[in-house]
Amino acid sequence: MFRGIPDFRAELVRSADDGHTCWTEWHWWGNRTDGQRFDMRGVALFELQDSLIVGGRLYMEPVEHRSNIEDAVEMQSGVPPAD
Repeated sequence: MFRGIPDFRAELVRSADDGHTCWTEWHWWGNRTDGQRFDMRGVALFELQDSLIVGGRLYMEPVEHRSNIEDAVEMQSGVPPAD
């Protein structure tokens, strides 16, 4: 990750912990070495044991930079929104 995105940045947006699982929301961004923008958001769930992370699952998605909600709806559904 760091080799392909040398200016990688991560922001922990929020988290919750019940002693067994830590839920975290992330924003990751930077620029890839090929010049492409890197921008992802999502959640990671970490399994805890004695306050240490013993496992985890990442659910990250690229941020889509659309000009408006109608463009995003059309991109996801394949159909333009009704007027």
